[in-house]
Amino acid sequence: MENKSIQDFVEVYRQKCEKAGLKEEDIERLVSIYSRQVSIRLEQVAQMEALKTCRILLEKYAYLAQLYVRFVVGGTKYVTEKKEQLKIIQSGLKDYFGESTDKMEKVQQGIESLKQPVDETKLSIKSHIEIYEKKVMELEQTKIQLEKKINELQEAESGNEKIQMEIEKINLEKAELLVKIEEYNNMKVEMEQIKVQLESKINELQEAESGNKKAQMEIEKIKLEKKELLVKLEEFDKRNAELEEVKNELEGKIIELQPKKAENEKKGRKRQLKNGEGNLEKEELLAKPKKGGKKKAELESIKCEGESEVINREKAEYEKKKLEGDSNTTEISSKLLENSMSELEGGQDESFWNF
Repeated sequence: MENKSIQDFVEVYRQKCEKAGLKEEDIERLVSIYSRQVSIRLEQVAQMEALKTCRILLEKYAYLAQLYVRFVVGGTKYVTEKKEQLKIIQSGLKDYFGESTDKMEKVQQGIESLKQPVDETKLSIKSHIEIYEKKVMELEQTKIQLEKKINELQEAESGNEKIQMEIEKINLEKAELLVKIEEYNNMKVEMEQIKVQLESKINELQEAESGNKKAQMEIEKIKLEKKELLVKLEEFDKRNAELEEVKNELEGKIIELQPKKAENEKKGRKRQLKNGEGNLEKEELLAKPKKGGKKKAELESIKCEGESEVINREKAEYEKKKLEGDSNTTEISSKLLENSMSELEGGQDESFWNF
């Protein structure tokens, strides 16, 4: 970690978020949180390195202090022994030369000259010991401060790490969910295009081969494919409703972790739940069997009179809501498709279908 800066870690994390397909505002919020976490972590690593260096220096100074203590003890013992030897020599010289001779003074000067370097060495050793003891005390204080700082950083990190991991997990699940929703929407668009192509082909076959049995068989085949397509579209709508509910639950968790945005997220969740209820109502209406036992020939006059007007009105509403961004356009398109099928079934006489 010592070779990387905060910006390096943040850039890698940003690329992961972009790859996951998150929105720009979500990426910026997560990058800000991650940047603070990395800053705390790098500071903690630096403090740990400083503490490690401090401990090494403490060991070195303690070892040197022990060496100096041993040296002082040995030097003191040596000085004491030399003093005893000098006293014995001095006593012997006094007995031999007497107290007032010149030789006795020279011997005394020699004794003093021998004592001086020993005393100087002893003082030097004591001063060095005091210096190292002072250094050791300073390092001990630095060590205590570093350990206190590390404990504070660890507490701050442990308090935010759990929330950060939960937010990242929820956002990753949300990103995966958005990708799945996008895939289903793309498939739905493709199905809508296929549906339009099938309707166009049906119209062409009806205009060119209205009395032809082969064309009628082709129309029936296309109608069966169209019904299968409607079933698939209903399945996609149900799946979208389920995914929207899961998405709402995930966004609810994010709201609990981020109280400042609770009100806006709550409004979005209500709007999405409303759309989900609209889709469920649409599915119930489509699944509900038609009542009445009248024959097709008896209903032809009723269907032909109002069908074109209803389709035109519903198409106009669909285009208007599509321009306004209404999420219920799927329901309108399904109604249009159902009405188109009814028109195809009711727009021909009974001899057209009974070939």
